[in-house]
Amino acid sequence: MKGYFFIAASFAVLAANSATAKTWFVNLAATGTASGASWANAYTTLQPAISAASAGDSIFVAKGIYYPTVAADGVSTDNRDKAFMLKNGTFLFGGFAGTEANYAARKNDSTSLHVTNLTTLSGNLGNVADSTDNAYHVVIASGLAPFLFDGFTVAYGNANGTTPLMVGTRSIGRHYGGGVYNDSTFGRYSNVIIANNTAVSFDATEGGGGGMYNYHGNLQIQQAVFLKNHANNANGGGLKNNGGTAQVSFSHFLQNTSVTDDEGGGAANNIEHGNAAFNSVVFEANWTSGSGGGVYNDSSSSSFNLCTFIYNAADGSGGGVDFDNGSSGSLINVLFYRNSSTDDGGGLYSWKSNSILDYVQFSYNVAGNNGGGMYNYNTCNPQITNTQFSNNQAGNDYGGFGLERNSTAILTNVLFSRNQAARNGGGLGSHDNSGTTATLIATNVTVVNNTALTGGGGYDQGSTTQLRNSIIFGNYPDDVDINPALILNVRSVIVNDGTGPLFFKDGSVSTTGVSVSASIFVDTTTSNYRLITGSPAIDAGDSTFYSATSTPNLSAIKTDLRGADRIMGNNVDLGAYEYCTNTVMPTATVSVTPSGIVWYLDSAVFTLSIINGGTNPTIQWWKNNSPIAGANGLTYTAKAGVAFLDKDTIWAKIQSSAPCVLPDTAKSNKIGMTVLHEGVAGISPADLELGIVPNPNKGSFSLNGNFKSNKTYNLVITDIVGRRIYQEDFQSGSNQKQILLPATVLPGMYLLSIKQQELGQQTIRLVVE
Repeated sequence: MKGYFFIAASFAVLAANSATAKTWFVNLAATGTASGASWANAYTTLQPAISAASAGDSIFVAKGIYYPTVAADGVSTDNRDKAFMLKNGTFLFGGFAGTEANYAARKNDSTSLHVTNLTTLSGNLGNVADSTDNAYHVVIASGLAPFLFDGFTVAYGNANGTTPLMVGTRSIGRHYGGGVYNDSTFGRYSNVIIANNTAVSFDATEGGGGGMYNYHGNLQIQQAVFLKNHANNANGGGLKNNGGTAQVSFSHFLQNTSVTDDEGGGAANNIEHGNAAFNSVVFEANWTSGSGGGVYNDSSSSSFNLCTFIYNAADGSGGGVDFDNGSSGSLINVLFYRNSSTDDGGGLYSWKSNSILDYVQFSYNVAGNNGGGMYNYNTCNPQITNTQFSNNQAGNDYGGFGLERNSTAILTNVLFSRNQAARNGGGLGSHDNSGTTATLIATNVTVVNNTALTGGGGYDQGSTTQLRNSIIFGNYPDDVDINPALILNVRSVIVNDGTGPLFFKDGSVSTTGVSVSASIFVDTTTSNYRLITGSPAIDAGDSTFYSATSTPNLSAIKTDLRGADRIMGNNVDLGAYEYCTNTVMPTATVSVTPSGIVWYLDSAVFTLSIINGGTNPTIQWWKNNSPIAGANGLTYTAKAGVAFLDKDTIWAKIQSSAPCVLPDTAKSNKIGMTVLHEGVAGISPADLELGIVPNPNKGSFSLNGNFKSNKTYNLVITDIVGRRIYQEDFQSGSNQKQILLPATVLPGMYLLSIKQQELGQQTIRLVVE
């Protein structure tokens, strides 16, 4: 994180110097003096603006396609060495229409930036249909600290050279970074698309980063799309991070590829302590002939928060992610869905690496060999909490999760359901081999409805695995295929030994178990694996496993898989879910601004407050007895007389996502709305045509209307909350009625109502100054 603060501080310094900074303009359609001083006199190519800019200056670039015009080293006569050379401390902004007065006027939505005002930096210098004459690199940032690059598409770079280019004192490899090449640079890329770039290497251990290459730099990459970039005989189709730091957020890697005999990383490749932090990133349909269809890590650290891996594939291991050779990983709130590997680890693979997983879901991933969801081989120590493995498949062993060779996995609050293995361990398993051990420490784990040739639920022929507070039940054709010696390590577990479900309180004391007859789960046919009322798993666990003195120390884990309190009864329950004895009720309360009374065609804002709604409650707003289409948020804004009428009621209904709520739905209070009209309400304009002259006034005014001499009218004036301040009855054959309010009437807004027994009532707004 040190690098992040350095970048932020550097940008702050540049911003502080903005009083002396200049703005330079680039527009290929400009026809003026090409001084760069305004849109009318803009440069028509980009590099002159970069050359003219000083630290703190901004460069605004209008829509269009721009090609590099100067060799990166300023000397080379090879046309392919042309590149856009970024500059220290400059702010480059694309996506302008070419008329904006300042940056604030630029439209920053995706359509405006990347469709309407698409600003492309292209390496397609020669024949459009021939990539062999494209620029080696479209953009180069070398030795910069810091810079900002925002609102561009970078496309069609082709880094397929065999010798480096010296730019100043730095060697720029022509087989790295077809789109963007970063060398020892600190800066930010935001609102960018990196698309259709290529890196081709003569040596599979070198080159790569088809879309972007980062060598020993510190980059922030925000709101970026890496699309259809390619590394050939190299690693990292979209991004290669070599010894640097990359913080990637709110971005998308889509259909990037890497063909390699070395490492892999269809979307991204982190090597040589190249550390990356991915936050809110989607990795979709990336592929490699190596390992890590989404991301490959070698001796590097990567963190993933709120990320999704979907439809990524590897011909090697790790369809979604591969941690190799001393790497470490942190995965929090991550989804692995339908990723695949020809070898091991359909979703995630580790070799001599450690990872921490919390709230991760593996679903429908496929491994041709071992570990449909996740596989750990050789000196791996994963810690997995609040995680689900469901419907994953392995062509050999371990449909959900597998562990082998000098490895220990700590699994807590984990669900294995409907996973399949062609051979051993449908749900999970481990294996001691070649004189090494593999140890699973599984606490509050549920293994149900998994299948395999042997060990439908679990497989383990070692002697060190510990099963604790867990349920292994309803797997096919059997629940476990384990070394009988493992029974000695069982503590508070329900498992079927082939004769029926048995409860083992302490395997070291009794190896026979006690028969269990009552139902355990709510409904396994609908994958509801929560405990049913009366389940033998309730209060059957050992709570001491969550004490600070226990090994491993699980005392920091206070909730179950869904977020409910981990211990509610006398003891912890068995399995991933705690039975709810401490239930709460959700509540929903609606308020409105303005309060209940709104003028015709004015807007009312209804606000919903929820207690015990969970992190993602389902919300539906209602008008009277009908749901309001599309009104599903915490606020609902509606126009009076259009979205609702006078006397309509507005309310909301929620379904809570919180654990242990009973019932799980709640209805709010109903707010009746009064709609006030400037014109007639209850009396047609032809009947009464009511008006006030002047309005506003100082308490003296003329009330105009089509009054009838034979009718009695009741006049009432109230303040906005309904308190009466003036009243009189009158008959008049005139169209005017003079009103003089008492001197005690304070300035403000009031409601004047005229009521006639036969015709009804009309209300009009009165303002006293």
